[in-house]
Amino acid sequence: MCEDLIFKLVGHELEDISILDIKPWVMHAEVAEKFLSFENQVFLAGDAAHRFPPAGGFGMNTGIQDAQNLAWKLAAVVNDCHI
Repeated sequence: MCEDLIFKLVGHELEDISILDIKPWVMHAEVAEKFLSFENQVFLAGDAAHRFPPAGGFGMNTGIQDAQNLAWKLAAVVNDCHI
Protein backbone atom coordinates (compact mmCIF):
# COMPACT_ATOMS: atom_id res chain seq x y z
CA MET A 1 0.00 0.00 0.00
CA CYS A 2 2.85 2.45 0.84
CA GLU A 3 4.63 1.72 -2.44
CA ASP A 4 1.39 2.28 -4.37
CA LEU A 5 0.94 5.65 -2.65
CA ILE A 6 4.54 6.68 -3.45
CA PHE A 7 4.10 5.65 -7.08
CA LYS A 8 0.93 7.73 -7.35
CA LEU A 9 2.65 10.78 -5.82
CA VAL A 10 5.76 10.51 -7.99
CA GLY A 11 3.83 9.75 -11.16
CA HIS A 12 5.78 6.65 -12.15
CA GLU A 13 7.21 3.51 -10.61
CA LEU A 14 10.57 3.72 -8.85
CA GLU A 15 12.76 0.66 -8.72
CA ASP A 16 14.93 1.65 -5.74
CA ILE A 17 12.18 1.84 -3.09
CA SER A 18 12.28 -0.47 -0.13
CA ILE A 19 9.81 -0.01 2.75
CA LEU A 20 11.64 -1.11 5.91
CA ASP A 21 9.09 -0.22 8.59
CA ILE A 22 5.74 1.46 9.06
CA LYS A 23 4.85 3.51 12.12
CA PRO A 24 1.25 4.67 12.47
CA TRP A 25 0.69 8.32 13.36
CA VAL A 26 -2.12 9.37 15.67
CA MET A 27 -3.22 12.99 15.67
CA HIS A 28 -2.84 14.82 18.98
CA ALA A 29 -4.12 18.21 19.98
CA GLU A 30 -3.39 19.44 23.47
CA VAL A 31 -3.95 22.68 25.34
CA ALA A 32 -2.35 23.68 28.64
CA GLU A 33 -4.56 23.74 31.73
CA LYS A 34 -3.37 27.27 32.52
CA PHE A 35 -1.29 29.90 30.75
CA LEU A 36 0.08 31.71 33.80
CA SER A 37 2.14 30.29 36.63
CA PHE A 38 4.42 31.26 39.52
CA GLU A 39 2.32 34.23 40.69
CA ASN A 40 1.72 35.39 37.10
CA GLN A 41 5.44 35.69 36.36
CA VAL A 42 5.66 32.85 33.80
CA PHE A 43 3.53 32.95 30.65
CA LEU A 44 3.06 30.05 28.27
CA ALA A 45 2.82 30.72 24.54
CA GLY A 46 3.16 28.79 21.30
CA ASP A 47 4.00 25.09 21.53
CA ALA A 48 4.42 25.35 25.31
CA ALA A 49 0.75 26.31 25.60
CA HIS A 50 -0.82 24.16 22.89
CA ARG A 51 0.16 21.54 20.39
CA PHE A 52 -1.54 20.91 17.08
CA PRO A 53 -0.84 18.50 14.25
CA PRO A 54 1.36 19.94 11.48
CA ALA A 55 -1.46 19.89 8.90
CA GLY A 56 -2.67 23.37 7.98
CA GLY A 57 0.05 25.34 9.76
CA PHE A 58 -2.07 25.92 12.87
CA GLY A 59 0.91 25.60 15.21
CA MET A 60 2.85 28.53 13.79
CA ASN A 61 -0.27 30.65 13.34
CA THR A 62 -1.36 30.22 16.94
CA GLY A 63 2.22 30.72 18.19
CA ILE A 64 2.40 34.09 16.42
CA GLN A 65 -1.04 35.03 17.75
CA ASP A 66 0.08 34.09 21.26
CA ALA A 67 3.18 36.28 21.00
CA GLN A 68 1.17 39.27 19.73
CA ASN A 69 -1.47 38.79 22.42
CA LEU A 70 1.16 38.54 25.16
CA ALA A 71 3.12 41.54 23.81
CA TRP A 72 0.29 44.06 24.13
CA LYS A 73 -0.62 42.78 27.59
CA LEU A 74 2.98 43.05 28.79
CA ALA A 75 3.23 46.55 27.28
CA ALA A 76 0.11 47.56 29.18
CA VAL A 77 1.57 46.30 32.45
CA VAL A 78 4.95 47.93 31.84
CA ASN A 79 3.26 51.23 30.96
CA ASP A 80 0.94 50.94 33.99
CA CYS A 81 -2.21 50.94 31.83
CA HIS A 82 -5.41 49.36 33.09
CA ILE A 83 -6.72 46.65 30.82
